[in-house]
Amino acid sequence: MSDAYYSGMQSTDGANGPWVFDGLPSDEVEGLLGRLERRVYASGSIVISEGDHPRTMFIIAAGMADVAVSGPDGREHRVNRVGVGATLGEMSMLTDAPASATVRAAGDLDVWVMTEEQLHKAATRFPRLYRNLGAMLALKVARSDRRAVGGRGTTTVVRLHHPPPGLARALAASVAWHTRRPTLLLVLDDEAEAASEETAGLDVTTTRPVGGFAPSNLAHAVDNLRRRYEHVLVETPRPLPGLSAREMHLVGADEPMPRIARPRPGHTLRGWSEPAGSGSLRVGPDSAGVVQVPALSEADHAALRDGWLPPTTPAGARLGWSARDLVGLKIGLALGGGGLKGYAHLGVLRVFERIGLQLDYLSGTSIGGVVASLYALDHGPDAIADILDAAAGMLVRPAVSTRSLLSDAQLRRYLRSQGEHVRFEDLRVPLALLAVDILSGSEVVFRSGLVWPATLATVAIPGLFPAQSIGPYWLVDGGVLNPVPADVVADMGADTVIAVRLRSEPPTGRSEGRGEAPSGPPPSVLEVISRSLDLLQARLAPRAEAATTILVEPRCEGAPGMGLRRFAEGRRYIQAGAAAAEAALPRLAALFPWVDAGASAAF
Repeated sequence: MSDAYYSGMQSTDGANGPWVFDGLPSDEVEGLLGRLERRVYASGSIVISEGDHPRTMFIIAAGMADVAVSGPDGREHRVNRVGVGATLGEMSMLTDAPASATVRAAGDLDVWVMTEEQLHKAATRFPRLYRNLGAMLALKVARSDRRAVGGRGTTTVVRLHHPPPGLARALAASVAWHTRRPTLLLVLDDEAEAASEETAGLDVTTTRPVGGFAPSNLAHAVDNLRRRYEHVLVETPRPLPGLSAREMHLVGADEPMPRIARPRPGHTLRGWSEPAGSGSLRVGPDSAGVVQVPALSEADHAALRDGWLPPTTPAGARLGWSARDLVGLKIGLALGGGGLKGYAHLGVLRVFERIGLQLDYLSGTSIGGVVASLYALDHGPDAIADILDAAAGMLVRPAVSTRSLLSDAQLRRYLRSQGEHVRFEDLRVPLALLAVDILSGSEVVFRSGLVWPATLATVAIPGLFPAQSIGPYWLVDGGVLNPVPADVVADMGADTVIAVRLRSEPPTGRSEGRGEAPSGPPPSVLEVISRSLDLLQARLAPRAEAATTILVEPRCEGAPGMGLRRFAEGRRYIQAGAAAAEAALPRLAALFPWVDAGASAAF
């Protein structure tokens, strides 16, 4: 099927199509969709009216729809917004009850229309359809329950310290873009006339702080607003001690820093101030804990007219970090060790870039530390693959030494050439690299100072490469104790931790042996040490799960027989990493509303 809408969706089992068809064969889904009626609704048109019996189910092919319910005052209140792949009207059709909400097109809306008879015929052939519908209805009920008790919604006081006009609105629009939930900016202004503005992403209400919005009544007013809006940001120039909420401080480029009793990193935004010098790459807070926001671009202003602000520009990226921090959606990625299997990390990163997954923190150990440091240095996955290929020729350099079997001299020079003077503090994404001190037996986490010495330490395989001396430590590969440093990235501040654990065949347990003469030549010492570390890490790997929200496990078949001399053959595992990341897309999309889980693959 050549339909652009259809090709942009993917089910959890890899079959193309909306979620309701999850697990059905792709050709069957294609044929079924081809037999359904197609309708287009103009912006604002009613698709379903509250109280009607539609007896049809609508599946969104393109566009978005608003779901609204009538309040006690007779006014409609928007409670949800749904997009491509979502179903409408299925609850009424299955229960034969009147529709509990009104659905309107939010912009041009393109849908497939499925009648009761068509659903019954399809479900008779594929009973999984009913299971999918049941799961979707359960999820909708759970979300409604969360809204009823406040859910994961937030209330934020945005304190103004003479910031540039529009900074608070841009922050609120970034919250709306990331959460895809009803978001309100409540502007309290002594001089302003009452006004209300509704856009696709963000609603803005301006009022004087009197009457129902007076300081003494504000907490009650905001509580009522939270029945409709999941996220409420209150813009004010003065403190609001009676309102229990997180506080953000917005400061002008030339304004002195406000006096804050307990400032939290990232809770002060300075705009419009273009970061200068070596810190200009940093998306999150600078060394003083302030997020520096450059002036909005034309693309930002265009997006703001619809109430959204995606993190695709310098200003959008910095405000995006603050928005994710406010709503608890900061993402940490932990990359595990595994030698040449580390190329699989590049497939994972390719998929994450394709779906628009912003990473707020990175950690890594062993080969995962190398990939993480190169990615934080702004190298893309393809460039990192080339760098690993080039470094592979420097790994097997025999050393005439009692310190190690192999020399690290050329590898050291190569890593320095990638950024001799680059410090952790300069990186676009905060990075932590893990190594192990062989004297104390403790883990050592590097988050400051020069990047290249810490990178060399995290890949110092015991016995193969010399231990690295940094400060009071003699350091070796961090995978000796912690093969997947998920706990490290959680400690950095990530709300959600994605861990990539590189898998080959796990240890099989215990076998019976019988003493006999050797049957063949032994493996090389390089292979023995490398494979022994693999086995050790496989035993230690479950430790990562305690701090992990989503575990991605590329299946790297055949890795044990390949040693350092053929390191570049690890490119074969890039696709394994991509496949594992693709399998995690439904979980990622459920946690991060902005993730484009249906973006077309390009591998």
